[in-house]
Parts: sequence; structure tokens; C-alpha cells
Amino acid sequence: MPTAAFVAYYAARMKLRSEFTIQRQQSAFDDMAATLLGICGEDAGTSWYAIAHVFPRADVLARLNEEQKGELLGRWFAILCELAERLEAAWRATDIDLETMIVRRGNDSSTWNLFAGAWNRASDHWIAPVEALGLDAIFDDMLPGKVMRLMAADVAAWHRSAGGAIHPARSSGVNCLSHGRCCGWRRRAAAST
Repeated sequence: MPTAAFVAYYAARMKLRSEFTIQRQQSAFDDMAATLLGICGEDAGTSWYAIAHVFPRADVLARLNEEQKGELLGRWFAILCELAERLEAAWRATDIDLETMIVRRGNDSSTWNLFAGAWNRASDHWIAPVEALGLDAIFDDMLPGKVMRLMAADVAAWHRSAGGAIHPARSSGVNCLSHGRCCGWRRRAAAST
């Protein structure tokens, strides 16, 4: 029962809508999620494999066997491949400006932003089992980049007026790609700290 409670609660929290703010968005993992995960840790019947599907944090993945980690890796990679095709189709269909990522007339921002959010989550969920399996060397050849969301011009202006960058990852020297190609943004960011 604790497994189902955590998975249902956390999956619902992952669907929180973005707020109209230039501050950080709410995290899906809040105090209630932490409490539910703690209860799971005390229950011998917890399905860590089920939890890892929505919350692939290192301590959760450490409770899985190698086959389960490999299955997650394969599933998330297949999802990334499908999302890459859908992002490319959305880009081609509405001529999104990949340099500014500011919505223009004719852009389907709803579709793009839905796929961008899915890509970013799937990327994180693919990276986690790669690291858990000790396959970090893959990152030298392939590391999915972050897909930026399309932003309204008024929100972009708000970011600038507050002294921030439209896409903070770009201003910090991290290579953030908006078209699904792989890049070494995490590796370079880690090396610079």
C-alpha cells in the first residue's frame, strides 16, 4: 500500500502546472513525498521497481537488481527516441525559432512545451540508471541535452528586466540544446565547478 500511495502522489505532483513567475518552480518532491518515501523505506513489501519508474533517485535505484536497472534504461531510451521524433515534427510544422525560443504567431507552443517537459524528464530518468549501472562512460559519446520550452515575449521581457537571462543555462556557459541533439552539458557543468 505505501508503494501505491507514493507513486500516485508523486506522479500527480509531477504534473503541477508551471506558475507565472521568474522564480524557481515548485518541486514535485515535497514534504509529503518525503514522508511517503520514508514509510516505503520501513515497509518490507515496498516495490522499489515501481517507485523507480517515477522517482529514479540513486538510493531508490540501489535497491534494484541489474536486470531491473537495465529494463528502466531501455524503456527510457525508447521514450527519448520517440520524443526526439515528435519534437522534430513540432519544430518543422511550426517553424520554431531555436535561437530565441520565444513564441511567434503560428507556433504550437502547447505541443512543443508538452514534449519539451517530457523530454527533460525522460532524459533525467534515462541518465539515472546509466549512472546506477556504472556506465558513465556513455556520456563521453552521448548525453541528451535539455530541451527549452517556448516562452512568451512578455515573460522573456520580465526575465530581462529582473536582471536574469531568458534561458539561464545558456548564460552560465552550459550548452543547452533545444532540438534534441546530444551534448555534454552536464559533463562540462560538472567540470567547471
